[in-house]
Amino acid sequence: MTCVYLADAKPEERSALRLLNLDLKMEEDQTMNKDVIEGKWKQMRGEAKAWWGKLTDDDLDRAAGKFEVLTGLLQEKYGYTREAAANEIDKHVTEYEASLKKKIVPTPAK
Repeated sequence: MTCVYLADAKPEERSALRLLNLDLKMEEDQTMNKDVIEGKWKQMRGEAKAWWGKLTDDDLDRAAGKFEVLTGLLQEKYGYTREAAANEIDKHVTEYEASLKKKIVPTPAK
């Protein structure tokens, strides 16, 4: 495996390396969000209903926290591409996680 550092790359290679790095980061984020969805689906289910009003209770039951199933349902109900559906899920899960972290920030000791 060849390792190419951005600083060592030719100018025309740098943009390709940046895009590759961005793709890898997005894949990593999606993997983390897949785990969050599966682990916290019961808590997130109500939020998912609010985020995607076209999804029925049966749809949400069918998804059962499975990222790929939820992606397919969003494609079906909203006409999203697979990538757009995955990005939509990631956006909401990231926001959901951030809101939970804000709620559990400990108050400083006096």
